[in-house]
Amino acid sequence: MSKPPKPWHEMTDQEKSDDIQRSVDHHAKHGTDFGGRPPTPQRLASQAIKVVSDTLRAQLLEGGDAIATYAALVQRGVAEEVAFDVMGKALYCCMFEVTQGGADRWVQVMRGLREGRTLTELFPDGLYEGGGERA
Repeated sequence: MSKPPKPWHEMTDQEKSDDIQRSVDHHAKHGTDFGGRPPTPQRLASQAIKVVSDTLRAQLLEGGDAIATYAALVQRGVAEEVAFDVMGKALYCCMFEVTQGGADRWVQVMRGLREGRTLTELFPDGLYEGGGERA
């Protein structure tokens, strides 16, 4: 029985590099099927939402900053679904920044949400659509 994967934030740089290399090797060996029709924008959006939601659920299960932030939002009267949505938007924005070469601000963003800052304050460049309401 293999042991469960280590959470990304607990991995050393070498472990992260090894994990990425395993993925690259897998794709090199098994290839990627691009023969079908390209996904529609709606399908891509749906897949992105699933990735962000699954990642956020995993973060909440790990505890730490994510669960503390979720609890703080709910304690301030934010509905559970809205708290999850706000945090999901924040995670999406953090992931977008990292893919664009920016720093990983997840911990700082979680702290900002706990302190009552809005998505608009935390992401002034508007990396997400709408919202930004005080949570």
